[in-house]
Amino acid sequence: MQTAMHLGGEYPVKLCDFCSHGLFVKCYTCYSFVYLKGTSAEHDSGQEWNACAECARLIDTDKWKALTERAVQAFARQNRLAGYEVPLIREEMDYLHRALRQNLIPES
Repeated sequence: MQTAMHLGGEYPVKLCDFCSHGLFVKCYTCYSFVYLKGTSAEHDSGQEWNACAECARLIDTDKWKALTERAVQAFARQNRLAGYEVPLIREEMDYLHRALRQNLIPES
C-alpha cells in the first residue's frame, strides 16, 4: 500500500498505511495476499506497508489489536462514519491486519 499526499511541491509525502495520519518512518515488507477473497471488495495487498512512528511501535511490540483500533478510529474520523458502521470496519481491519501479520517477511 502506498498512500501519498502532495504538500505543494513536486514530491509526494508518504503517509502511514495504517492510520493515514503520520508520515511514515518504517516500511514493512510482506508476501502478496488477497484481502476479502470471494467478496465484492476483493483485492490484492501491496508488498510494502508504510507505518508512522506510533503504528510501527505497535507492530514491533506485537500489539496488533491496538494497531487495529488505532486504524479503525482514524478511518472512522476521516470518513465520518456513523457509530453503527464502526464494528464492520473493525472486523474488516482485524482480518486485514491478521493477514498482513501472517505474511510479513521478517527483517534481516
